[in-house]
Amino acid sequence: MRLRKKSLLLSVTVFVLMGSESVFADSEVEALRKQVGKQQQLIEQMQKALSELNQEQQETKSKLEKVESSNKGSEVDEKLVSQVVEAFDKEPGSKFLVSGYSSAGFVDRQDDSSTFEASLNPGLHFRLFEDLHVNSELEITLEDDNGTEVELEFVQADYFAHNNLILSAGKMLTPFNAFSERLHPQWINKLPSLPPIYGAHGGGGVSPGIIPVLSDTGVQARGGVELGESSMVNYAFYVVNGPEAEAEHSEEEETADEHGDELEVEGEHSEEAEVADEHSEDDVMLARADGDEHSDLVELEFGENFKDNNNNKALGGRIGFIPFTGAEVGWSGMGGKYSSDDDFFLWGADAEIRFRGLELRGEYVNLSVDRAGRSGQYQDGFYSQAAYRLGRNELESTLPASLRKLEFVVRFGTAETVEGDVDQTTFGLTYWLAESAPLKFAYELNDGRGDLGDNRFLSQLAVGF
Repeated sequence: MRLRKKSLLLSVTVFVLMGSESVFADSEVEALRKQVGKQQQLIEQMQKALSELNQEQQETKSKLEKVESSNKGSEVDEKLVSQVVEAFDKEPGSKFLVSGYSSAGFVDRQDDSSTFEASLNPGLHFRLFEDLHVNSELEITLEDDNGTEVELEFVQADYFAHNNLILSAGKMLTPFNAFSERLHPQWINKLPSLPPIYGAHGGGGVSPGIIPVLSDTGVQARGGVELGESSMVNYAFYVVNGPEAEAEHSEEEETADEHGDELEVEGEHSEEAEVADEHSEDDVMLARADGDEHSDLVELEFGENFKDNNNNKALGGRIGFIPFTGAEVGWSGMGGKYSSDDDFFLWGADAEIRFRGLELRGEYVNLSVDRAGRSGQYQDGFYSQAAYRLGRNELESTLPASLRKLEFVVRFGTAETVEGDVDQTTFGLTYWLAESAPLKFAYELNDGRGDLGDNRFLSQLAVGF
């Protein structure tokens, strides 16, 4: 307004001066005209800038309203999130990044002492240049013998060869089904334990599982192809060392055998050795009397074959189909030799669907193992899980903020393991302190022989960073 008043004043002044030629010369009048013109031009530029700023504010407001509306009514746009993540992966703000997650838990197992647990999984990431990244993760856990175990979860180099192709090499989380690669970290898993088909991992369960959370050493090619605005096919193919059969005798057992052989040569047997032999024979007779069909199963060790025990490599892959945002189905397979003569084949299927606060998912695993001179070995199992988060639809948008952080989870699963069959039902309640910090409570109902039938209460606080 001040500029307009000043311009008006100058215009009036010029008009008055033009009518009084006796006071000013023509040159002075022209100078005043130029000054008025500059003032008018400045006013127009400021008006244009204000108009552009107002338009940007309106656009920003519209975007915010759209984001708020989508958060209230449905799930976050996964395609947009994927684009942001991909952009960060390719152009992070720093060449070196530390991430990971940690957890603290409590387990009260039937007929056993309750105990507190803790673990740390630091992740180290380095970008050499735009298309070449190195990603790694360690797993640090507390052991039953009061020690601390440090394991290399994975370390791999990723090369972005094309928008639809990433080449990787190293020790990798194997893309078998969805849980191993995407869902097993404690801050992502909605329950404080693993499904019964998975075992041998931090925060595991009563069940030894059919397979562990899979990882292996080798090379991999993966990517995806868009089929439409919200549908696509993703793929992953890999060549890895593959599993090996669990050693028949541990180092302690071999030492004991050697010691026993020495005593036998001398014609002597200790009282403890005789008692141990009798106890072992009783166990064998009891297993035979019970018809224990699991006592003779071969247990494969996945991800432990760091120096391949044979020249054959395991081949595997996963094909996933996303028909629309919030749904995916996949098929996975891996096969090869676990020894010089014996083969294995592992296959599975996974599916998930998410709509607003409801999430349904399930997985199936089937393991076939050839055994030289004996009949084949077959194990399978599955789990299905349902979860519902409050406050994800309009009817619940008026709930207090504290209630909108609650999620109810139920999971049912069954598995045929080397220790016996187990059926498991788990009821859980998760309170999301933040989107990467769940506080979880669960109760497991286990049906199986011996320790496999122990029920458990679990609680866990996990934090992703």
